[in-house]
Amino acid sequence: MAKQVTSRVATVGTAKLRILIILLIGCILAFATYWLSSAYLTRKKIEAYAISETRKDIELVASAIQTYLEDKDKLPFKPLSDEEFIVSAKAIYPTIFNSKMLKVEMVEPPIHWKTTENIVDRWNNELNIVVKAKQFPEVGESVTYYFFKIWSNGPNQINDNGDNDDIIENFIIPVWVEIPQTIRPVVPRLRK
Repeated sequence: MAKQVTSRVATVGTAKLRILIILLIGCILAFATYWLSSAYLTRKKIEAYAISETRKDIELVASAIQTYLEDKDKLPFKPLSDEEFIVSAKAIYPTIFNSKMLKVEMVEPPIHWKTTENIVDRWNNELNIVVKAKQFPEVGESVTYYFFKIWSNGPNQINDNGDNDDIIENFIIPVWVEIPQTIRPVVPRLRK
């Protein structure tokens, strides 16, 4: 009888232990699922914030180029005519943001641009800038339109040329070119 009671107690104790282990594993799995899902959501929130801020940075580049043009009456790079060409964001950073402005005040570059001395996105990759110059005969030859395509490589940090997850903005800057007037020599009138 004593053996039977002891084995019953051992069986009950083993069952309770198994139940406690199952509950403990269940709690660990529930906590891990909660932690991973909240970490995932936090990561998604950070990514959404980075995308939003990168869009603002791209708009800031467009605004800074326009401001530079208004002040200096020229673009911050040497344009090529009728060809699509790449502009280095690192090369134009000092031209735009370290130049002394005469007529207008330049916007302050964000801290991540200042520290890298480059125009970068929120993943610290240089922004891609492509420009194409075009003149429209119906408007006149005194205006050249510069079509800008500026994009970030996006969260995957791979340059997809503005596709997939790349963050892209397009804008146009018209540049009026002064056409030199032909100078005719003044013919003095003779007195009669």
